[in-house]
Amino acid sequence: TILPTANGCSGVAIPVTITVNPAPTFSISNSAPVICTGSQANISLNTPTLNGIITLTNVNYNGVSGTLTAPVNYTDGQQITEVLTNATNAPITVVYTFSVAANGCTNPTIQQASVVVNPAPAMSIVNTTTEICSNSPVSITLNSPTSGAIITLTGVTYNGVIGTLTAPKTYTTGSIISETLLN
Repeated sequence: TILPTANGCSGVAIPVTITVNPAPTFSISNSAPVICTGSQANISLNTPTLNGIITLTNVNYNGVSGTLTAPVNYTDGQQITEVLTNATNAPITVVYTFSVAANGCTNPTIQQASVVVNPAPAMSIVNTTTEICSNSPVSITLNSPTSGAIITLTGVTYNGVIGTLTAPKTYTTGSIISETLLN
């Protein structure tokens, strides 16, 4: 209440009400921090602040294909579920940056969520021994340009030829399958 006075006289008291809004807060939950190319991000956005708006202020795809262009506004409970595509041979990290505002107030603290998008594994085979004599070795080289690739031999069909490999068997890039076959 504010009371004016002048020359020994009091004026009419005026009550003044000020609403103090809380600083807006928010949280991010990233339930898919590592995905394969062609899969969805799954980032949940939450704010307990009344009228809170979470804003995607930036998204750095770093070469991954996505669908969002900042700024994008979200309300409590909304999710980012865009499909991310990595056409390279190495994992790429996508970084989402967020801020929050409500009732004319902003929070200077930003938060980020990252999603590592792994590429689809690729491989090539070089068979230098497409035709051999009985009791001779085969030489099959396995290669992959994909970072961290594991190549799995899932089956061997000998069709009456005698060999020693059994599946499954795993290899890294540059490995050579070599065994002697008998007919």
